[in-house]
Amino acid sequence: MRTHSIMVAVVLLTSVSAPSPAQVISGRLFERDSNRPVNAAWVSLVGRGRILHAAESDAEGRFRLLVAAPGWYSLRVERLGYALVSTDTFAIGAGESAELSIPLSVAAVPLTPVIVDRRTTVQARSELDTRIETARRTGLGRFVTREALDSVSSRSVTGVLVHVPLVGLARDAFNKPWPITQSQGNCRPTLYLNGARMTFGPGQSIDDVLHPSELEAIEIYRNRTELPREFAGIDQCAAIVFWTRMGESTSSSSWRFLAATLAVVGMVMFFLVR
Repeated sequence: MRTHSIMVAVVLLTSVSAPSPAQVISGRLFERDSNRPVNAAWVSLVGRGRILHAAESDAEGRFRLLVAAPGWYSLRVERLGYALVSTDTFAIGAGESAELSIPLSVAAVPLTPVIVDRRTTVQARSELDTRIETARRTGLGRFVTREALDSVSSRSVTGVLVHVPLVGLARDAFNKPWPITQSQGNCRPTLYLNGARMTFGPGQSIDDVLHPSELEAIEIYRNRTELPREFAGIDQCAAIVFWTRMGESTSSSSWRFLAATLAVVGMVMFFLVR
């Protein structure tokens, strides 16, 4: 990953008697070679090693982020067909705003398949029962059981998650819905399937992989303090674990994986032949 030096123009907002307004970071994304604006890019505010807030660039390549507190921050910019950009760290003082111009370089899109560690029914059932009992004993984490899944009339997994307190949805650069936990700066949780960490290709989301009818339970940890040891990685601010129905056929999921993969390949070919 290359670090780009970005010129930051800091404008002090004059305020004497009134309280200082929130800090604001705004700017424009453009294609390095053509200077064309880059829309639908995902711009994330990073502070102390974690993503605090994110916004999508508009048709003119413009974005705007509110910063809750003064401090040192950097930006992370992601867009299909462009190389990932992380800016240098810069300071924002109380009541200040910053304007950035960030160039993006066109790059080939790497294909990352969905990776699932398959386990036996007995192992998965035993681990699920243990996790539910631990959550009841410690009070950490929340479970959406099969009974609750049946009572929620939703055709998507993300549609089920919005019924969990302090869990919401955000849209990524492909306009795909992703769960966020609102209790810790709109954190984007790491997702697991039957205890194994999931990895998604460009343009894929959890709704492309799973349907509520295939789930036995959903295990949710909404902030870092709730995370069990096995999910407490350095890059983790929250976690959601999906448990599939035990002993049932996974053929529908397999077809969904294939369909999602073909969709990704189609998008990649589109960008490569532009």
